[in-house]
Formats: sequence, C-alpha cells, structure tokens
Amino acid sequence: MSTIKQALGGLLKPILRAVRVERVTDVADRFRLFVLAGEALTGPRCAPGDKMQVMIDGDFRTYTPFAFDAAAGRLSLLAFIHGDGPGARWARALRAGDEVHFFGPRGSLPLRELPSPTLLVGDETSIAVGRALGELGKPSTVVLEVDDVTATQAAADAIGLRDVSFVARAAGDAHVDALWSAVKAASKTPSALVLTGKAQTIQAIRRLAQRERVTFAAQKNKAYWAPGKRGLD
Repeated sequence: MSTIKQALGGLLKPILRAVRVERVTDVADRFRLFVLAGEALTGPRCAPGDKMQVMIDGDFRTYTPFAFDAAAGRLSLLAFIHGDGPGARWARALRAGDEVHFFGPRGSLPLRELPSPTLLVGDETSIAVGRALGELGKPSTVVLEVDDVTATQAAADAIGLRDVSFVARAAGDAHVDALWSAVKAASKTPSALVLTGKAQTIQAIRRLAQRERVTFAAQKNKAYWAPGKRGLD
C-alpha cells in the first residue's frame, strides 16, 4: 500500500463506521459470504439495492448488502473473488473477528420504486442485487453471464436467490447474442429492466434492445466493473 493511501486511510478511519466479521463461509469456488455485525449497523437504514463502501488499503470497494437486520445490527455481503487486486486479496484474507471500516449503506439502485415484474441482468457481481430484489417480495427474474455456471448456481443457492438463468461466457463476448435471447425470453411480460455488472455487456444489451425496438416498463443501469478500470460501482 502506498504512503499516500496509508495516510488517507488513517485520516478516514475516525469518520467511518466499524463492525466485526461475525462469520465467513466459502459458499462456492471464488465466492465468499461475510456476515458483519456491530452497533454501527443498528442506526442506519438499508433499502434493497443500497451500496456499502468498504475501505481496503486506503481505497474503497463497493458491495451490495442484503439480509439487513437493524435490530440485531447485522448484514451480509457476498464477494466474488477474481484477479489479484486489493479487493480480491482482502476478500481472500478476511476472517471472523476482523474489523471492517465502511461508508453507508446508502442509495445506489432504487429497486423499491421499480414496477413489477422486474428483470435483473448481470453477472457474478450481481447476485447480491438479485437477493436484495427478492427481499421486496416482487415478481422478479435474474439472467447472469458467468464463467462457471456450477459455482455461480451454488453461490446463488447459498444466499437464497431463486429463478436464475445462466449464460456461460465465450471468448470475444460471443455469448452476448445468447444472453440477449435469454433476456427477451424472460421479458415477454412487460418488465422493468435492471442492467448491472460489466459495462460493455450493459452497453451491448442496450444497443440490441434499441435495434430490435424492445421496450421495458422502466430501466436502471449500474456498471460495477470494466476491464482495466477501477472505481465503478
């Protein structure tokens, strides 16, 4: 960690919320489930679709909390571990009893205001959003582009996400047409569309919808990552 980031982290810690890791579970290959608990979670409100920004090495990584219980001061995060950046190293190393400093939860995707039914399109980084969407009790469908269907299905099952379709990634994004076909199949009833995950996939699905004149009752977009870029949430 750079000297600048160390200094920044020291300055920010006093104004961040702090909780302890209550439990860590490896739910599937490259997926870890964290349960965080502490008095700092008894005050804030957390709506489905809100984000939580965790300080890691003087920087921040964004997660979607779910299973939020203000009375108990507890929530859950699901980490998809890919690459070897600060976020991946943090998620691999985190253990029960560790302290976590964070901002939030605060607004990100206003899922509550969307009409029903809702179609969520994303990838491994979108599973927690699907779980949060389910907490609203509205009819919803999830379509995900993934590297490993078996592992991602196991992660979805572990956090109680149901009604999910998977499209395996192919080299050069050759799977995007199959993903679009799955989206169209899931949206025969007029739906609200929520596009999350990889920025380029979001752009591709929007282009295909415009080209084929497929409309949705409402639409929200949130890019979580793009190759070679940082800081998306």
